[in-house]
Amino acid sequence: MKILLVEDNDSDADLVMAALRKERLDVVWLRADDESSFVSALGGAPDAIVTDFNLPSFSALRVLEIVRERGSELPVLVVTGAMDDELAAECIKRGASDYLLKDRLARLRDALEGAVGRFLAERQKREAERHLLSAAASRSVLNDMLLNSLSVDLTESSISAVLKPLFVYNSPPHLDSVRLEAPDLTRLTLDRPDSLAHSPMVSLGKDECSSVERVFTLEDARGLDGRLTFIFDPDVEPDRDTEQFLGEVAYVVSGVLRRARAENGLRQSLAEQEELLREIHHRVQNNLTAVQSLVSIEASRLEDGPGKLALLGLEGQVRSIALVHEMLYSRGGFTGIDFEDYLRELKIRVADSLRCTHESLVLVSDCEGLSVPLEAAVTIGILFNELFAHAAFRSQHEGPIEIRVAASLSGAKNWRIEYKERALEATVPYVEKTEVIAELEFVAMFLPQYSGSIEYEDGELCVSIQVLGETLPLVYT
Repeated sequence: MKILLVEDNDSDADLVMAALRKERLDVVWLRADDESSFVSALGGAPDAIVTDFNLPSFSALRVLEIVRERGSELPVLVVTGAMDDELAAECIKRGASDYLLKDRLARLRDALEGAVGRFLAERQKREAERHLLSAAASRSVLNDMLLNSLSVDLTESSISAVLKPLFVYNSPPHLDSVRLEAPDLTRLTLDRPDSLAHSPMVSLGKDECSSVERVFTLEDARGLDGRLTFIFDPDVEPDRDTEQFLGEVAYVVSGVLRRARAENGLRQSLAEQEELLREIHHRVQNNLTAVQSLVSIEASRLEDGPGKLALLGLEGQVRSIALVHEMLYSRGGFTGIDFEDYLRELKIRVADSLRCTHESLVLVSDCEGLSVPLEAAVTIGILFNELFAHAAFRSQHEGPIEIRVAASLSGAKNWRIEYKERALEATVPYVEKTEVIAELEFVAMFLPQYSGSIEYEDGELCVSIQVLGETLPLVYT
């Protein structure tokens, strides 16, 4: 380690040197005792500076000032006989790495090694940063290629767009065309803009036989490969830097092809899974429809009474579940159902099943945008089937029934659904409050798990539940 010692007192200088000799630190010493000799000694490229705080015509603060004026980050350690906290703070503020008292030099070696280590690490860091910035500046083509590969779908035209920066920014000298052969994805040739265009994958003609080519094989883990060929002007041999750059381009293109193959495989897998899910929902729907028909047949054999009403209720519940799977099958979504569409279709089927006209149930729905997830759709479907059936039975005695259903967000994904039901013409409710609540005992069973409530006052039934749902995306037509 080469140390520049700034000290005018020989005894004090010997004291510092002895402290490091005692620690067996291998040191080459430079010595200065005034500003002129200090500036001159800086030319000896020291690794660190150890300076006394006070010299007759010089001071540690001036040492720090000179070092920083020269743009140097050399570590400076201040050694003094006495120093108050204010001066110590001023030294550190001006860039001193550490300060020590002359009667406590035991830690001088550790302080020096730590300061020099930090200095070298910082210098290496800055050199690495400069190298990275320089490399980034020289790789503008690669950056644009990567950006193009991320911003477009990987079709043949978009893969061509990935290669175009070669002819836009700092293209290698004398590069005439680039040919990409990936039999499972694409075959294309991209020409230099000022060259004559030719069809992809044509054989080289007689006049092109002297062209210089560099060919890279593009392989991936699955054994699928491709070839990337760079064609240069005749009799032009790429230099070493160009060869390295072409290898980096080939690496980027190889990554693009791997991504294209992975995305193609993913799309195929998703299509197969969607088809499987569609078939599952279709079979479940068919089975539920068969069960619904069997229940309906058994109900038709019974006389009016509690048994028949129970079977009709069961038929409606099965119908509401079947409708969920029917919508999942027919509309292509497998995570949830459009709640507004579901309500409209369910109302029609409940009315048809209970042999009341569609006009007797007036549905006013404000649930646009709500998608009920599959795990909740079946339960919610059963609940609203019971409510619609209740409205249908009321309509037989009180005339047309208005049903209002509204959904509103009450959190990030929490939807509050309000159901209101009232007779449009009857002035006196057909049944009392206690009877209505009793009739909806099955509905009341579901309410606790959905933070729900049920009220009936002056002929108006109000049911409120909370559902964890998704917001449907907007569709523009």
